[in-house]
Amino acid sequence: MTTIQRTATVTRAAAAVAFVLAFVAGVPILLIAMIGNPVPEGWTLNSPLTDHAVLGLIACLAWIFWAQMTLCLAVEVIAEVRIAAGRPADWLSRVPGTTGGQQALARALVQAVVAVGLTSAVATATPGPWTMPAGATSGTSLQPAHDVTTPTSTSATLPRPPTQLAHPPVQQRSTHATMVEVTKGDSLWSIAAQHLGSGERWREIAALNEGRQMPDGVHFRSATSILPGWKLMVPAPAVVSGTTASETTVSDLITVERGDTLWGLSEEAYGDGKDWPKIFEANRATIEDPDLIFPGQQLRTPGTHYNAPATRPPKPAHHNHPQQPSTGTQEPPAHQAPPTTVPTPAPPALSGEQPPVSRFDKPTDATHPNVTADADGSGALARSLIGSGVFLAGGLFLALIARRRNQFRTRRSGRTIARTPDALIETERTVRTAGSAGGEAAEFLDLALRDLATRLRSSGGDMPEVQAARLTEAHLDLMIGGSATDPPAPWMVADRGTCWKLARDHRPVDADIAAPYPTLVSVGADDDGGTWLIDLEAACVLHVVGDQPAAAGLVRFMAAELATNPWANTVDVALCGVAAELIPLNPTRLAEAAELDIGKLTKSARRIREAAEATGLGVLEGRLSGLGADSWMPSVLLADVGTKHIYSGEVDGVLEELSRLRGRNAIALVAIGPDEVAEGAIRLTVDSAGRLVTPWATLEANRLGHDEATALADLFAASEADAADEPMPIASRVDGTTNDVDVAGALTDDVTDTRNGVGGPTSLLPRPDVEYLAAAATTGEDLAILAPAVTPGIRDRVLSDDATLEADHAGWTDVAETRPKLHLLGPVEVHVAGDSPHDVERRTAYYAELIAYLATRPDGVTPQQMAEAFSMQTNSLHSRIATLRKWLGADPLTEELYLPESTLTAASKARGIPVYQLDGVLSDADLFTRLRARGQARGPAGIEDLVSALRLVAGKPFDQLRPGGYGWLAENPVDHYLTAAIVDVAHIIATHALAENDPELAAWAAERAIAAAPCEDKPRLDLARAQTTLGRPDEAKEYVASEIFNRSDDGDAPLEPSPRTSQVLGLGTL
Repeated sequence: MTTIQRTATVTRAAAAVAFVLAFVAGVPILLIAMIGNPVPEGWTLNSPLTDHAVLGLIACLAWIFWAQMTLCLAVEVIAEVRIAAGRPADWLSRVPGTTGGQQALARALVQAVVAVGLTSAVATATPGPWTMPAGATSGTSLQPAHDVTTPTSTSATLPRPPTQLAHPPVQQRSTHATMVEVTKGDSLWSIAAQHLGSGERWREIAALNEGRQMPDGVHFRSATSILPGWKLMVPAPAVVSGTTASETTVSDLITVERGDTLWGLSEEAYGDGKDWPKIFEANRATIEDPDLIFPGQQLRTPGTHYNAPATRPPKPAHHNHPQQPSTGTQEPPAHQAPPTTVPTPAPPALSGEQPPVSRFDKPTDATHPNVTADADGSGALARSLIGSGVFLAGGLFLALIARRRNQFRTRRSGRTIARTPDALIETERTVRTAGSAGGEAAEFLDLALRDLATRLRSSGGDMPEVQAARLTEAHLDLMIGGSATDPPAPWMVADRGTCWKLARDHRPVDADIAAPYPTLVSVGADDDGGTWLIDLEAACVLHVVGDQPAAAGLVRFMAAELATNPWANTVDVALCGVAAELIPLNPTRLAEAAELDIGKLTKSARRIREAAEATGLGVLEGRLSGLGADSWMPSVLLADVGTKHIYSGEVDGVLEELSRLRGRNAIALVAIGPDEVAEGAIRLTVDSAGRLVTPWATLEANRLGHDEATALADLFAASEADAADEPMPIASRVDGTTNDVDVAGALTDDVTDTRNGVGGPTSLLPRPDVEYLAAAATTGEDLAILAPAVTPGIRDRVLSDDATLEADHAGWTDVAETRPKLHLLGPVEVHVAGDSPHDVERRTAYYAELIAYLATRPDGVTPQQMAEAFSMQTNSLHSRIATLRKWLGADPLTEELYLPESTLTAASKARGIPVYQLDGVLSDADLFTRLRARGQARGPAGIEDLVSALRLVAGKPFDQLRPGGYGWLAENPVDHYLTAAIVDVAHIIATHALAENDPELAAWAAERAIAAAPCEDKPRLDLARAQTTLGRPDEAKEYVASEIFNRSDDGDAPLEPSPRTSQVLGLGTL
C-alpha cells in the first residue's frame, strides 16, 4: 500500500471516529439543551397543534433515529470484536427495528476505524513476486494463479503474419495459493482461521490480494471490508520439514467414486467416520446437502497429512451408523472444481516402474488392482460430461431429443417408438441427467454470440478475432487477438481490449444469423471452474502432444462436440485415425477419411480465399453480412498422425495458403503426433493425469474414452428415425395377473375383436371404414388398431375394475379437493393442500420427481430399486421418503397416509417384501389412461370419456423437468407412452368428429395433440382435414406444405413423409 493510500485510510478513520463521537454524545446534548422534554406539559391528543408541539414531535423522531443508530453502532462493534476473536457473527448481520441503510452506515463507520489495523499490517507485509511463464509477453493477466506453480510452455503464434496469436500472460505467484469464495459473515480473520489454522495470519491473505480485482469489479484494498461473492487467494502453508512435495500439509483432494459417503471418506481420511462434518464444512461451497455427493467431485479433506497414493486405496466396509450422513452419490453432478494442484510433467518411467494411468484407459489387474469400473462405462461417461463437459452434455441431450422426435414422426398407431436397448439404458440415463443440466450453458453461448453478431451488424462494427472463450457462472469472456473495435453494450472491454465480457444474467435474443464462430470447442476447465473453449479456425493448425491416450481422448471429445454443438451445424469434419466411432452421432457433419490428405484441406483454404477475393469480404465479415453464406462453411480435419513427420511439407503448404488471406480462413487441422511441432502451429500439451497446458491457461482437460464414445454412438444408432416402432407394453398388476389394458390405456388384443372394415355397435367408431376414410385423414390400419370391436362382457368388467374413476375425475376438477394432485401431461407440478415442510420448500422440484417416479409405478417399487434409480443408498432414501410422506399427509376422512410405510402398502402385503406405493394421489396421466380404457369399453358412447381425457392435457408430457433429474425415464419411458396415447386419442376424436360433421371438435382435438406432440404428423393431418371441411382448402394446403413437407424436427433438412403420411395424402381427402 502506498503512502497516499495509508494517509487516506487514516484520514477516513479519524473522520469516522469524530462523526461517531459527535453523533453518539453530541446529539443527546443538543436535543436536551434546545428542546428538553419533547412532550409539552399537559399536552393531550385533543390539544391544539402548536409550534412547540411540532418541535417536540420532530425531537421525538430525532431521539428514535439516535437510538437506532447507536444500537447499530454497538452491534457492529460487537460483531468486529467477535470476528477478531475468530467467532461467528452471522446472527448480528441484521438488527431488528432498524433500516438497512442505518446498519450499512454504522458498518462503514466501524470498519473504517478497523481498517487502520489492516493498513499497518499490509504495509509491512511482502507479497510474493509475480512470475511469467516462458514465452509470455507483458500485459494484464487473463487467469490468476490458483494453487499452481509456473508451468513451462512453448510459445505459439497463429500461422499467418497478419493476425498473430496473442499470448495472454498467465501470471502466478511463486508461493502456492488456493482460491476461496467469501460468504456472508466471513472476515479475513475467520478465513485465515479456517484455511491457515490461525486467524492471526489474516495479514498474509490481505497482502496476497492487495490490488486484485474482485468479481464485482472492485479492487481489493485491505483498508476496506470484504463482501460476499469475492474470491480471495489464500496462501498454502510451506511444506513442513521432513515432508516431500507429494505430501499435503493442510488439505488433500479426493475424488468421489460411486457409492462413496461422507462417513466413508472420513474413515478413509481420518480413520473415524464421525469426523465427516470436517469434510462437509470444508466443502460447503460445493456441497449443499451432506446426503448428496456426486461421482467425480473433488472434495477437500482438511487437516490430513499423508502421502497421497497414486490410486485410491480399497474403501473400508461401510456400516450404518446413526450419526453418519445418509449417502447420496447422484449423477450427473453440478460442476465441481478440479484439483487445485498442477502436477509437473512426469518424467519417463524407469525400468520396472508403472507409468501413470489415465482414468480413461481400460483398467487392468496390474494397474488398478482395487478399482472396479462400471460394467457399462456410464461412470466414466458421467465424469466426461460433468463440469467443463457441459457443452457436450447439452449437445448430446438436444441431439438425442431430436432423434426421438424423428422417431415419433414415423410411429404407427397404437405403438410406441423403439425402446433403448438394455445395454445402453445407463448411457442414456447419463446423457439425460448431465445433458438436461447443461443445456442452458450451451444455449446461452450460442445465443450470446449470434446476438453479438446482430448488434455489430446493426452498428457497422466488425466481428472480433476470437481465439478462445471462457464461460463461468458469472460471465462469458472472449479472448481477442489483434485490434478490435469497442464492443456494443452490454458487452464490456477488459484487460486492455484483449477480452470482451458479457454477464451471464444477460438474456440474449434469438437472432436469425449464422453462428460467427462455428468451430468453438471446449477443451477443459481451469481451477476456478471456468470452462475454456478454443476456436479451431483461429488456431488453424493445432498440435496436441504429450500422453497419447489422453491426447486422443481430447481430440475425440472435440469431435463429439463438433457433431452436437448447436452452433457447429455448418462444419464439415473429417476423421483420420481417431474418433471414427463417433460418426453415428451425426453422419451429416462427421465422415471418416481413410488416408491423411492435408492437400485437400489446402484446396479448401484456396477456395475460401478465392471467395473472399471475389466478394471483398473476410470470413467473419461474410458471415456477418450473410453474403455467400455457403462460402464460409468450415472444414476441420482431426487426425492421429502417429509417428509420421507430416509437418515438414504438407503443413507448410497449408500455412502458405493461409498467409495469403487477411484474417482467418475457414479451415482447421488438429493433429495428434510426436512432440516436434511445426513452426506456426499452436501447441497443446496434455499429460496422463489430464492436465492440459494451453497458450491461455493450464486446465483439466476434457477427454472422451473409446468405450464411452462407442456407447454413445450405439445409443444414437438405435434412435435413428427409421428404427422400427414397437408394441405398447401391457400395464402390470400388483398381483401379477394379466391386465386388460396397455400402458397407454388401450384395451389389449385379448379383449377386443377385429373390425373387419365394418365397425359395429361395440367399437368407438361404429361406422363402416369407407365413411371414415372419405371424411377424415385416417387409414384402414388406424381404424383397425385404434377402434376395434370390444369383446362382449368386457364393458362391465372394465367398469367394475375401476369403480372410483368417476369420483377421482370429479376430484381432479374440484378446486376444494384435498387429495394431492400430480400433473404430468404438461409441466411437472404437484399441488398439495396445506403447508410444505421446510426441506420441501427448498427442493420442491426434487420431491416432485420422487412423486412422479412413484406415480409411474402404480404396482409399487422396492426401496432398493428406487435408491438405485436416484443414485443414493437406501438410508438416504428412507429419510427423503419420510419428508415426502409428511408433505403429502393423510386423507382427512380415513386418516390413511397417501404414502404409507413400505411394509404397509397393498403391494407389500401382496409380495411379502417392503414396497413403496402411493395411495390416493391423483394424477392426470393416470386419469387419462383410465378414461381412455373406459371410453373404449363403452363403445360409441365412450367418445365423451376420450374428450374428458384430452381435456387433461396441458402440453408435452413430462415437460420442464428438473435439470439433472428424471434419468429413470431411460428405463421406463412413460413420457413416450403418454405422448403416443395423446396423439392416438386425439385422432380417434378427430376421426369421429369429421364423420359426424363437427370439424370444430376435430380441430380442437388436433391442436391439443400438436401441443403435446409437435413432432407427429398425424394430428397435423387431422387439423388440415378439419380446415378443408371448414371451407378453407387453400389454407389447408399451405399448412400441409409448411408443417408436413418442409418441417424439420432436428434442425437438418426435412425428412421424407412416412408411409402413413404418404398414404393419407394420396387419398386426396385434404
